[in-house]
Amino acid sequence: VDVVLNSLADDKFQASIRCIAKNGRFIEIGKYDLSLDREIGLKIFLKNISFHAIVLDELFDSEEILPVLRMIQDDMRTGAIKPLDRTLFDRNSVEDAFKYMTKGIHVGKILLKIRDEETEAYNIPKRFMLPAVPDTQFYYNKVYIIIGGLGGFGMEVTKWMIRKGAKNLILTSRYGIRTSYHHFCLKKWQTQGINVQVSTLNASIKSEAETLLRNASCIAPVGGIFNSAMVLNDAFMNCQTPDTFKNVCAPKADATVYLDELTRKLCPSLDYFICFSSVSCGRGNAGQTNYGYANSVMDRICEERKSAGLHGLSIQWGIIGEVGKAQRDFGTDFTMNGLMAQSVNSCLDALDIFCQQDNPVVTSYVTSELTQKADQKDDQKNKMTQFIKILGYDDMSQIDTKRNLGEMGLDSFIKVETKDFIEFHSGSILSLQEIQGMNLEDIKALLDRSDRETDMQQVPTKDIKLPPTLLFKDPIITINKDAPGEPIFILDIGDVDVNNFQSIAKALNRPVHALVWTKEAAFTDMKTLASWYLKIIQNTVKGPFHIVGHSLGGIVAFEMALQCEKTQTALKTITLLNCSNDIISVLKKEDTRHKNSEVIALCKFVEQFTDGDVSVLREELMKHASQSQRIQTVLNYITSSCQITNENDIHCAICSYLQKQKLVEIYTPTSKLLLDINIIESSGMALAPDISEIKELFIEVCSGKISVHKLSYSKHLSTEEDKEQLFKALKKIV
Repeated sequence: VDVVLNSLADDKFQASIRCIAKNGRFIEIGKYDLSLDREIGLKIFLKNISFHAIVLDELFDSEEILPVLRMIQDDMRTGAIKPLDRTLFDRNSVEDAFKYMTKGIHVGKILLKIRDEETEAYNIPKRFMLPAVPDTQFYYNKVYIIIGGLGGFGMEVTKWMIRKGAKNLILTSRYGIRTSYHHFCLKKWQTQGINVQVSTLNASIKSEAETLLRNASCIAPVGGIFNSAMVLNDAFMNCQTPDTFKNVCAPKADATVYLDELTRKLCPSLDYFICFSSVSCGRGNAGQTNYGYANSVMDRICEERKSAGLHGLSIQWGIIGEVGKAQRDFGTDFTMNGLMAQSVNSCLDALDIFCQQDNPVVTSYVTSELTQKADQKDDQKNKMTQFIKILGYDDMSQIDTKRNLGEMGLDSFIKVETKDFIEFHSGSILSLQEIQGMNLEDIKALLDRSDRETDMQQVPTKDIKLPPTLLFKDPIITINKDAPGEPIFILDIGDVDVNNFQSIAKALNRPVHALVWTKEAAFTDMKTLASWYLKIIQNTVKGPFHIVGHSLGGIVAFEMALQCEKTQTALKTITLLNCSNDIISVLKKEDTRHKNSEVIALCKFVEQFTDGDVSVLREELMKHASQSQRIQTVLNYITSSCQITNENDIHCAICSYLQKQKLVEIYTPTSKLLLDINIIESSGMALAPDISEIKELFIEVCSGKISVHKLSYSKHLSTEEDKEQLFKALKKIV
């Protein structure tokens, strides 16, 4: 064949290349194989052929598109370009049209017929109204201000606005840019041509609020203001003071009052004036009288603006999951006052709808009762059957289960639908690239795993299983001794059950040792601790070795790797297992200290031994001020749910855990790591949903190659399938 115009993928891509005749040309208009960097071999070019990749969407923003369009128009006039074959569906058959498209049997294009053609030769089209879901869009030539924009939810709202067309944004923050994630996002937006500025002006001070608006007006007309700032200072009414009210009201009530007053003068044609309120004022919450009052002020201001013909919207959010203060303090899987965490995507979908309606005060939250009913309904249906129908098939017998989704040639609409389905039913956050590499067997295993984990989570809260040993006497435990090869040291300074690694060690068929915490490890700094563990390794083996840092042990492993580079110790590989979040926050010196950090640490101690909810324990700990009272509360909580032989051991283990947390908080690395680093994360606990984002964050602390392995396993490695996944990943590394 002299000229091949190809859009096929995988084996058909290779077959098309083999069809080219001598002096022929290959025109590739697909992206799939190009994005995978598919090898084609150079021998074929001895036939004097040429290979051309045509990426049409790259032409849209360049001057090259104009002559291309003119050429198309000329060829349409001469008849060289003829209309494609088409399949027509009525406007009431949209679902049928999409189902037909998923089958991949159509030729040409699928069209929706909205109305009949006009019968007159020359006629102005009549106005034709159809019910539609409005979509929020932002002007590229206006500037938008987000108060508290560097907070967890503020960053998500910023990304959402950029996707909706915003090109100029000002994010305010009391502390400015602090975290590696802030730097990463701002750098990424800058490369995309998005003008995102960070301001430390305080909108709760009238003069600074006015300066903020005037500075914004110098960039472009102000299109909208979003107030997502918050300060919490919870206390029961008899403990509240004027200062606790002032501190909480400043970013919400005061800032909203000033912004309302100033925008009426400086930018009266504002498109959006949106405040993020809370169900604490709509439904009430114990200990949050000041917070409820501050949010109620915002609600009333938005109602007043609406009655004056101006835009005003106050959204009473429930518990926002995945990001923000609630997630940092309590994690994702917790309930409060009958409410459960609402995912960020769900919040943004609700925000999109709220922006297009007229009510000044709205609310969005997820009740635990509704979630339980939804779970029961899902259990009654076969998830794989639903998934197969999304792909356009009736049953699994019509599909090769070994074939991955990327090989099925799914269009972008179906790819997004499959991604949403998998994430909703499995609770795992996956990128489109990861999903395309999965076959039906992988997806079925992922959904089955989710069902098992759901069953485990339904176990009563106090189902605590302590490991056989809480306080180790020896810092090194040999798990697999009689095996050839370079030894592997698994480091975990938490209260780990080393038996979890037994089957993995045997499957690796390598000498495997566990490094654990003992009373002798009670050093005051991380460098001394790392040096102590390295001496133990050197006294145990001679020659090259591998380190796997698990959980908090990952931070110690990182410091050990830095010391090995300085002393030229024969460390072959370093692997971080379930600890990238801790490492990035500590190594980038993020603000990990919190007034409730001790409560959070004590809850994490208990979470080592249970998959249940510890929200009851958390509320109980918040009632006590002294460390001794809190430790006794945890001790009582554990002893009331499981049989123990020595309370003193548990008391010592709790104190040791607090000491480890403090050791981690004060650690500062002296340099970047030059060695290659391997990261193994469970999808549900990953640092970021996209592998490329995880690599970008680790570039700041590592100069070597960064390899990320995202798996799907439970945090306790509770099943053989979990251990099998981890074994396969480690096998590739060591």
